[in-house]
Amino acid sequence: MFAGFNLTIEDEDAFREYYDYGKSILSSQKRNIEENLEEYICGRDTLDGTMMEAQWFPSVDADVFLSHSHKDEHMVVALAGWLSKECNVRAFVDSYIWGYSNKLLKKLDNRYCVEERVGSHTSYSYEKRNNSTSHVHMMLSTALGKMIDKCECLFFVNTPNSIEIAETMEMEATLSPWIYSELALSQIVRHKKLSEYRTGEAYFAKDAVNESASLQIKYDISLSHLHKLSTDNLLRWSKSVKYYPSYPLDKLYEQLRILGNGEL
Repeated sequence: MFAGFNLTIEDEDAFREYYDYGKSILSSQKRNIEENLEEYICGRDTLDGTMMEAQWFPSVDADVFLSHSHKDEHMVVALAGWLSKECNVRAFVDSYIWGYSNKLLKKLDNRYCVEERVGSHTSYSYEKRNNSTSHVHMMLSTALGKMIDKCECLFFVNTPNSIEIAETMEMEATLSPWIYSELALSQIVRHKKLSEYRTGEAYFAKDAVNESASLQIKYDISLSHLHKLSTDNLLRWSKSVKYYPSYPLDKLYEQLRILGNGEL
């Protein structure tokens, strides 16, 4: 990752007209997955986790990782459409491409965690479900880390759905473990020079697992490593891109004065 941004969108309808376009762009990134667990058995009913991660949570070519609350998915899909249409920038939205985690969990639970079936009622082993859930969540967390490291930059879409009201002036918090994980990863992944992203052609997280309605856990987070970004910044950036089409993100870095010597 080269840079991270704390994006505040004042008007949630600012990019609404781009929703259908964003939906079509993100849908094209999806991969048909093999849902038959037998395909992943590598011996004595042991599943190949590496193969499962690669198939269910595949790497995608993207420029910007959009970290967000699942409650803002509609707005974020529209933003992805706007980034592609107006700025020629490819966005990654995990929920749209990796919206399979609960489906995968259900398949594993039905095969390995059933304790009893009585009529239409199925009961599961608590311990076995803990094990299956930890495996799927680790696959997803690992895949998220790889994508954050791979993308040139991260936009954290800062809304009331993603950030709780700060209890102190120094620290903000989130109730989403996935937002917490993504922001923490954005602090520790490699900071790479732009040249490492420019080897190919010039110009891609609804949380993948919904938070429980009854269990809420607060995670303190830091946004100090992210550059502030507003809707106005985005609109001014899009106007300048047409005159600098090769690497559109450079115009954003230039506008915010974050492209220092030696960064290339």
